[in-house]
Amino acid sequence: MIAEYFIYRRKGDKEPFISLGEMPQYGLRPKQKFTGKKLKIEVIRRLSGVEIEQTATTPQINAYIEANIYDTDRWPEYRKLYRQVAGEVETVADIFTLQYILVAELEDQTRTGRDSQPQPTDPKDERLIHLIRCELMGEPLEMYKAMINPIIALKKRFV
Repeated sequence: MIAEYFIYRRKGDKEPFISLGEMPQYGLRPKQKFTGKKLKIEVIRRLSGVEIEQTATTPQINAYIEANIYDTDRWPEYRKLYRQVAGEVETVADIFTLQYILVAELEDQTRTGRDSQPQPTDPKDERLIHLIRCELMGEPLEMYKAMINPIIALKKRFV
């Protein structure tokens, strides 16, 4: 069986992005506005107006919270505001660049590590796409989630 995959690079991402069809160059997706220590800094700023430097370490931020907010009447308000700010999202644009088309020669039947009957190979199977991604990154796998690797050969066709 022969299957074609479009191999893209997403700006800022090391792993290849694999698609069964062509994709637009730009994709919009939601992204959490604040995470980790930036989330805590933003909650503290909104709660008490205190500006903590972005260079502060997580232990320093946690120490501030423990000394000034935890076990006070502001703690429930902090937790509520924390959940609210953590839920804020912004739309970001992903830039995809087509690298090449990958022509994959696959076994017609997919075998699993269990004693089950072979199934027709499905080019859309997420396990197969993961196995292809691993091959492209130089880390081939013999098996993934009970699927025995059905890849016979991979050939890049540059466009």
